[in-house]
Amino acid sequence: MLNLQQALELAHQAIDSGQTAQAEAICRQILGVDPHQPETLHLLGILLHQGGRNAEAVETIRLALTVKPDFVHARNNLGFILQSLGRADDAENCFRQVIKETPDFPGALAGLGGLLLSQGRFGEAKQAFMSLLARFPDDTATMFNLGLAHQHLGEMEQGRERYLQVLARKPDDPGSLANLGAIYQGMGQLDEAMACYRQVLKQKPDASSALCNLGVLLLEKGDMEAAKDKFRQVLAMQPDHPEALCNMGNALRKQGRLPEAIEEFKKALHIRPDMPQAISMWGVVLLEQGQPEEAMARFRLALTLKPDFFEALANLGNACQEMGRLEEAIGYYRQSLAIQPRFHEALANLGLACHKLGRRDEAVANLNLALEIRRDYPEALVNLAAVLHKQGDIQAAIAHFQRALQLRPNHPETLSNLGNACQDLKRLDEAVALYRQALDIKPNFPEAWSNLGNALRFQGKLDQAIACYQKALTLKPEHFEAYSNLGVAYMELGRFAEAIAACRAAQHYQPDFAEAWFNESLVRLLTGDFKGGWPGYEWRWRMPHFGGHGYDQSQWDGSPLEGQSIVLHCEQGFGDSIQYIRFAPMVKAAGGVVTVVCPRSLGRLFTSAQGMDRLVIQTEKLGPVDLQIPLQSLPLVLGVTVETIPSRPSYLAADSVAVATWQRYLEGVDGLKVGVAWRGNSQHKNDHNRSMDPKLFARILNVPGCCFFNLQKGADRSELDLLAGSGRLIDHSDKLTDFAETAALMAHLDLVLAVDTSVIHLAGSLGCPAWVLLPFSPDWRWLLGREDSPWYPGLRLFRQPAHGDWMGVVAQVTHRLEQVVAGKSSILWPVRG
Repeated sequence: MLNLQQALELAHQAIDSGQTAQAEAICRQILGVDPHQPETLHLLGILLHQGGRNAEAVETIRLALTVKPDFVHARNNLGFILQSLGRADDAENCFRQVIKETPDFPGALAGLGGLLLSQGRFGEAKQAFMSLLARFPDDTATMFNLGLAHQHLGEMEQGRERYLQVLARKPDDPGSLANLGAIYQGMGQLDEAMACYRQVLKQKPDASSALCNLGVLLLEKGDMEAAKDKFRQVLAMQPDHPEALCNMGNALRKQGRLPEAIEEFKKALHIRPDMPQAISMWGVVLLEQGQPEEAMARFRLALTLKPDFFEALANLGNACQEMGRLEEAIGYYRQSLAIQPRFHEALANLGLACHKLGRRDEAVANLNLALEIRRDYPEALVNLAAVLHKQGDIQAAIAHFQRALQLRPNHPETLSNLGNACQDLKRLDEAVALYRQALDIKPNFPEAWSNLGNALRFQGKLDQAIACYQKALTLKPEHFEAYSNLGVAYMELGRFAEAIAACRAAQHYQPDFAEAWFNESLVRLLTGDFKGGWPGYEWRWRMPHFGGHGYDQSQWDGSPLEGQSIVLHCEQGFGDSIQYIRFAPMVKAAGGVVTVVCPRSLGRLFTSAQGMDRLVIQTEKLGPVDLQIPLQSLPLVLGVTVETIPSRPSYLAADSVAVATWQRYLEGVDGLKVGVAWRGNSQHKNDHNRSMDPKLFARILNVPGCCFFNLQKGADRSELDLLAGSGRLIDHSDKLTDFAETAALMAHLDLVLAVDTSVIHLAGSLGCPAWVLLPFSPDWRWLLGREDSPWYPGLRLFRQPAHGDWMGVVAQVTHRLEQVVAGKSSILWPVRG
């Protein structure tokens, strides 16, 4: 007869040979002799568990522990069986009791760590696995599980190191490769992630999760067809694979095939109705279809199924941002980031929302953080470029747009944004090419059509520009920006009724769109409707590129001042300030104590202005005042019309000492002395329209009997060399240190001849005769169809006979100049009323 030890060895041999029924019979024979034999009870409990009879297994092992309470192996295995029954608390008690009795017992540490992982208690799980790894430093299963804990805790660097430790010992371990790929993916190291998934697929070509993850990475890199091929491979093996269907829908969405994308999401939800990812992605499509409220309902439904679904929270933020509810959007992004602090998409969109609210530092910080997490994240690069563009750092913006296009070469929105940056640098041919490239990829892209229209308008191709705006409006009838741009194009063609109608349409679709109101005001002012134009002109302060004027005092409304102090401050170009300083005496007459604040370059000139008690340079301390008003808002409160413009031969004067100094520079100069300027500030929005090519302007300098003086500040050397070729251009522009010096030089001239720039306003304010060379659609202040100006009696206007026809202007000017030299015409010839 066998003794106990021999019988147990025989049972183990039966187990090793797969004869579990025989092993169970042996155990029951032993227990028939000794019903409380603990080792046999433990072994029978294991066999019952393997046979799926877990309730019996628990009772059997508990009996063993009653007989032998310090039987740690039995208690540890009881923990695993209880865990399989879903009795997590009882299982945890077992593991912890074993560890308390035997702190270094590896099975209990491993069991506790696995249980804690399954419960999402990742910090505690990490501690259990670290204790186990300290005892067994070469155990790859513990390394793997510790990597999982790090990964779930967002400790990506530590997780990566653990998986690399496993792979150093087991180079083809598929679980470690897959998880390492996920970590690289989360860190934005997409190429490394793809290499991991491909290595998994080399061993297991049918690994659906690796195929899906590889497809998602290809999507992120913009390779839509390759991504879809991976999803198709999964679906060929598993037609009802909900993740592959959802990912296929996302790929179709990114290709703009939105109805097809929705069908894929529907398929996924038919298989798994409670799949929050598919519900949320359906919401993303609805958002792109212009249905933000419906999209938000989807995102909220996804969150009821998965309350910690940080992607859905971020999508709620995107929907709010789309509707202009920026503070609400920021709240959702912060909720998303509270769950997943390294969610780069939420950080990038949070940065964009902060940018729209003018919180530039916060925007840049969030976008840079997104790029730290994922250095090759195109959306963050594009959003950061938008912030830099807004800040005026256009070259840096272009660099970021170009980097985004390296990562995602055919992204139409990025191409269009890069075109906008090039357009702002006056690189119009590049801008047009970029817009056309975007439209080749995405023909139904209304914003790109409108942007292309702007570039073509700046090139003077107005008919083509109008066609582009109309195409944009066909695609998106509520595109208010396209309507406003169309209004400007119509104005430049002299189609004023259509211009106003287009601006009104923009206002209808977006009542607070400042540019539409401002553009309508320009049309009305240009056509002489000052009463209808001045109110809309005030909308300039709501336009982003104007910014605020920085004064906190209430704005004067034109009522009697009765001794109150008021500051009149410059706001835009130098010429505008010179033009509007004429109204200071009218403010003084209203009973005010008048202070004028101006830039230093106008300071000496403005000391000759009337109607002010004090002059302050912008960099100097102002002191307390009661009221303020920008100079260009004075016509509104004063009720100025074309007929009531204060028009005097001069209202500013040159400094007598400076005039005497300039005398010596003009000694010995013969002929008609003419000051010239051929272009304005290149940063001016209308510079493309008002400035003249110096090659064309040079023809005027060939008129004999004249000596020309350069009044153009900041001219390129190449321009001066070209114009000096006539031998009649005298250049003392280095001595024109401020407007007072230029005024002193003008005091010695017979005529000023220039395009629409501050030089003309200076000449007009001094009473110096001047001829203005104007485009077909001039700045509003020059009005229409007249040779003189109600603003300046000493001016005569030469207008393009057709859009872009500077040659016609040059012909008029040279002919008139020749007549003046020949004594056949006066400089200021009489004009018909």
